Amino acid sequence: MDPVRLHLLINHVPVVLALTGTFALVFAMFRARHGIRMYATASLSLAAITILPTYFTGGLAARALGGPFMPSPAVDGHQLLARAAALLIVVAGLVATVAWRRLVRYPRELRMPWSLRAALVVTALSAAIAATSAVLLGE
Repeated sequence: MDPVRLHLLINHVPVVLALTGTFALVFAMFRARHGIRMYATASLSLAAITILPTYFTGGLAARALGGPFMPSPAVDGHQLLARAAALLIVVAGLVATVAWRRLVRYPRELRMPWSLRAALVVTALSAAIAATSAVLLGE
């Protein structure tokens, strides 16, 4: 399989995971449900894992598409935004992994510490916005 098709095949997985994890996280702020928080943190952690092959296949796809058929400014803008989105998703995934570990370790705890909740919400929202922007710019 060539890099372009592989990138097109897997590029929406981390974005969908980041978006659903962020929406579940926002929903969990209003509902004190352990399962919703577990789903949100697991989705964000999986998004961090799946962004790595997506990012690297994107670089290979850009090299394969280079030439007269693909305008360079479109690819350059998408690559720049994808780099920022990948970094933000990895950071959000690391924070979500810490939160997930805490949720597993203390299952009866009704609320996570304020600092962990704030870090999780801020990183998840910024990662979801950056990833969505990168996808929309890459179309």
